[in-house]
Amino acid sequence: HIVDDQSFPYESKVYPELSSKGAFHPTYVYSLEDIAEIIEYARLRGIRVMPEFDTPGHTFAWGFSRPELLTQCYTGNIPVKGYFGPIDPSKNSTYRFLQTLFQEIVEVFKDEYLHLGGDEVPLGCWQSNPEVMKFAQELAKLPREPKNVSRFGENNGGWSSWSDEIRRVYEYYENRLINIISEIDKKKKKGIKYVMWQEVMNNNLQLPNDTIIQVWMGEMADVSRATNMGYNVLYSTCWYMDHIEYGTKWTKYYTCDPVDQNMGFVIDEKKVLGGEAAFWSEYFTNENLIPLMWPRASAAAERLWSSKDVKQLDKAAGRLTEHRCRMIKRGINAGEINGPGYCLHQPAKRRVLNETLGCREGNCSHTRSLLKENFEVFVSERGAGLAECTSVFNPGSGKVFIILVLVLIMVVALYTLTKSSNRFHRLRICKNRSVVMVFILVLVVYILCYTTIWMRAFEFSGSFHKTVQEDNTSDTDGNDEKAIADVKTVNS
Repeated sequence: HIVDDQSFPYESKVYPELSSKGAFHPTYVYSLEDIAEIIEYARLRGIRVMPEFDTPGHTFAWGFSRPELLTQCYTGNIPVKGYFGPIDPSKNSTYRFLQTLFQEIVEVFKDEYLHLGGDEVPLGCWQSNPEVMKFAQELAKLPREPKNVSRFGENNGGWSSWSDEIRRVYEYYENRLINIISEIDKKKKKGIKYVMWQEVMNNNLQLPNDTIIQVWMGEMADVSRATNMGYNVLYSTCWYMDHIEYGTKWTKYYTCDPVDQNMGFVIDEKKVLGGEAAFWSEYFTNENLIPLMWPRASAAAERLWSSKDVKQLDKAAGRLTEHRCRMIKRGINAGEINGPGYCLHQPAKRRVLNETLGCREGNCSHTRSLLKENFEVFVSERGAGLAECTSVFNPGSGKVFIILVLVLIMVVALYTLTKSSNRFHRLRICKNRSVVMVFILVLVVYILCYTTIWMRAFEFSGSFHKTVQEDNTSDTDGNDEKAIADVKTVNS
């Protein structure tokens, strides 16, 4: 979902003004190089990148650079200044623009699927515009094939409240856009397939049979209707991750079944390709997105990638907790999912992204630098005895060798000098006694500062005294019990 009402960050080469004027900021864009890097990064990890360019609604940001693309909304006979609605479907210039833009999009994105959106179109603006209504009246004169599919159980999102003329305008726009992209595909021979939101089912669109209908506000009735119409289905209704609730809520993602036929609906399971976990970012940013998405999205992933028989919540809870710790160890700031808990691990390297943005007289420079910092963590755990310690020293350090060499030199020197009968040597020992004592003191301080011998000694001492105390207590308790038994015997 690369563009929307609020921002147009796709940096087009054919229409560069769309992002330069329509993005949040000139630096908050996806260049064609950025997109190529993302696609390759995903490909190496078995992930496909499918873009969504949602039209004719969700296009307000397009109008910052191309206001003629959008429909001017009216109140009565008066146009409302600055109030623009969906893309204007009544102008031929609109479709020439779309043809040029989608020619580039098809080249940039390599996947065979292209999401065309089609949802939440504010039809009221079209109905208020006199030019669009004149165009709608002309369309009404044209013959129209009757729909031959039952509308039972239809979740139309309010489409039935609009006139048949306005619905024909929507059908005309979507059908013409699909024809434009299909003509582009004939030349590219890419084999483009379409994904569209479920609203397209409520209208008489001439969609290819391999089109995927994404159900986002309906239940199994809409899934059944889509498959009966011959379309493939992608289910999203129960996996809107941006609907944050307090408590352990991942279970509803895990128990959701995109092919639930318990209510008697007939669904062709082969046409239900899977689901999509959506996280819309109106109230979320880079700072809080990751801990709110993960590992909640992992519950949806396991549901969609597992057999129907895999549904035990207790076992899934353990796997999700383990996966959260795995993600944290890899530097992913995953949030808590099962209530209070902890992960015992050594933190990964921290990645610090420094971004500097400087603007002067309209010229902006953007600098990014990635720093890696190593953290060495020392953990002291209580309760472990000497028998559980594998080594007193750090085996990866050269300090052990240095200490042993110094100790060996000192022992050999003392032994040699004390065994010598030469008075000169004895006199030398007396004169250098202070030097020897300083040497020994330095060695002891070094051992205490750079090893854990003294910590282990204290630990052993404490454990020893505790064991002796417990033994004495046991003996005392035993004597008391014996005395009590003797008293009972005497009383008897």
